[in-house]
Amino acid sequence: MPDFSQFGGFPGGGGFSFSSSSFGGPGGGYDPFSTFNSMFGNDFNIHNHYGQSADPFAAGMGGNPFGGSHSFSAGGPRNSTSRTATQITGVTPTIEHEIQVSLEELSQGCTKKFNIKRDKFTSGRLQREAKLFVVDVKKGWKDGTKVRYPQEANEEHGKLPGDIVFIIKSKPHSVFTRENENLIYRQPISLADALSGADKEYQIPLLNCDFKVSLRTQREVITPNTEKRISGQGLPIQKTPNVKGDLIVRFDVMFPELTRGVQEAARLLKDSEMEY
Repeated sequence: MPDFSQFGGFPGGGGFSFSSSSFGGPGGGYDPFSTFNSMFGNDFNIHNHYGQSADPFAAGMGGNPFGGSHSFSAGGPRNSTSRTATQITGVTPTIEHEIQVSLEELSQGCTKKFNIKRDKFTSGRLQREAKLFVVDVKKGWKDGTKVRYPQEANEEHGKLPGDIVFIIKSKPHSVFTRENENLIYRQPISLADALSGADKEYQIPLLNCDFKVSLRTQREVITPNTEKRISGQGLPIQKTPNVKGDLIVRFDVMFPELTRGVQEAARLLKDSEMEY
């Protein structure tokens, strides 16, 4: 068995280093850790005896071997291969794509697919690659809603890849406009009908179907600020998609073309009011 009194750091001892291979392979030979424990006990802490700055194994054995390393080399500390990590200096720009979605699609939900090309490293080479991205558009998503795919943007040396972001945008509609979960329909009305206050019935179209709903005005003067609501005929509410907003009817009062005769009559009326 090796003479442990010769370890560097023991009184009167000289420097000595060894390799576990000199004690035999698996299943045979000596285990230096077992031998050390039999001499000093399993709970022996070398720093309690010598202190952190006076570790007797530090010089001859390349650091304290009992902290987890079981490999020692004769003649000094073991050699290790130094690998320099690539320094990260930032993130590549985010790639944004706008998703044009119709009001009909937002009322039902839909799936959109995009084939996006990005710069990616393949076998150490930077190449232009395409990837299919699938976006499940949920009912009632508002304009500006973002769907993010982390670290899918371009790659560059020394940088982390940015994100790919898809942004929801409602398409212009031929009949309706959108205000959050509400749909706006503009109903033309003549100036005479607006001012008469007579009963009037209008057929208002609905989204996603061929049906129309009847809307009546009764004994009221219609102004450009007049609104009528048809409950539950708007878009699904984003947080509660089983509940819908309203269809709001706003009136466009159609003024007659101002001919010279009409303008003259208006001037005379104004003059008479001033004299009165």
